[in-house]
Amino acid sequence: MFVTQIFNLLHRRILFCGCCCVLWFGCSPGTSTRPPSTTSGIETNHFAVLETELSPAILVHSQSKYLGLFADATPPMSYIALSTHTGPRSFRRAQKLKADEMEECWLVLWAQTISPWVVYLQHKPLALSFDTNGLHLSFADGAGDVALLPLHGASTNVDTAKWSEFLTREPLLRIRYWAGALREFPFECQTSIASSNIVHQRYRYQSIRDDWNTKALQLAPISPPLARIADEQLKRKLMDLKMPTAFGPYLAFERTAEWSAPFPDANLNPSCPWVTLGECDHPSTNTALIHSIQTAGWPRIPAVGSIKPIRDQAPSQAKETILNLNSRLVSFPP
Repeated sequence: MFVTQIFNLLHRRILFCGCCCVLWFGCSPGTSTRPPSTTSGIETNHFAVLETELSPAILVHSQSKYLGLFADATPPMSYIALSTHTGPRSFRRAQKLKADEMEECWLVLWAQTISPWVVYLQHKPLALSFDTNGLHLSFADGAGDVALLPLHGASTNVDTAKWSEFLTREPLLRIRYWAGALREFPFECQTSIASSNIVHQRYRYQSIRDDWNTKALQLAPISPPLARIADEQLKRKLMDLKMPTAFGPYLAFERTAEWSAPFPDANLNPSCPWVTLGECDHPSTNTALIHSIQTAGWPRIPAVGSIKPIRDQAPSQAKETILNLNSRLVSFPP
């Protein structure tokens, strides 16, 4: 069902990576003509990582001309795939890669024991290589905003047996869908509750426009506690992205930045973090997010590896900033 939905969506939108809204009370999201995109402030840092409960992805910003990903992973990634002039192709670790052949903004990496991760670039790299120390990217004027996505969320049951020969239809559709969705990266959810328990959630986004002109698709995710108690009418308007996370399934309204719906029987508290709305089993500032990013060294995604803006130099002291109830920023000075 997910593949059929995505295929139809891609066909309608012609999305091959390549909204301030008018809202109606009831079970409908808003209709958007222009996204209320803003900035998280990540771009003012030389190197920073933004982690949020609002997205299964991690956002990396780097002004450095080098970016190393999945470094020091044990075991290391084994394969990489990208879209070339002749279509998507898979390569083994240490095979020669040509940066000028990248036709779309993504690179997907995986191993037999590591579920696939996708790298969504903002700028075209001058060079790229892939070895036992991870993925190495070089840029003319800095990496910019790079999104890292576990392609199937928290799921580890992913069959990649044929991927070393060719990417099958399902992963390609999923990769290309998220290429558009991650051009508008959510970093804050503003929740209000009106009379009759009408919940209104509005999102702020980091807008990313890339060198491949990937068409952006804005998603307004619904808080997992609300998704569990949503009525059937509301559920029919939600897109189930088949993306399990540490907080529950990731469901969202498409092409909008805000939505409203009634939850008449729920005991809700708008001061709770997004993931615990009405439950509040987290402290007032939620820092127990999707991935544990270590700040004693370069940022590191457990079991996947480190993120480095330079090859060998040790990092300076990291600074952790709580942006809001939903997100935190880990930054490093040059």
